Amino acid sequence: PSGFYLTQNSLKIRRTISTTIDIIEKSPSFVSLDRYDGVALDHSEVKNVIQVFTIITEHEHVKELQEFYYTISLWFIYSK
Repeated sequence: PSGFYLTQNSLKIRRTISTTIDIIEKSPSFVSLDRYDGVALDHSEVKNVIQVFTIITEHEHVKELQEFYYTISLWFIYSK
């Protein structure tokens, strides 16, 4: 999810700064959040997240990348 939120914000600032957005996702579907932390897929907050992710992946600049890459973006999450 953090990759999608960063992408969303990067697309917003793309108007003023030249950016390249590459997303790599292990899962073939971001909807793999269907049982995220015990929350059902039909829960309103999960539905909102899925809607936001769908909008991001359908953005024209993200679509352009799909012509050059199969998958794109690298995230490291560390917690103590």
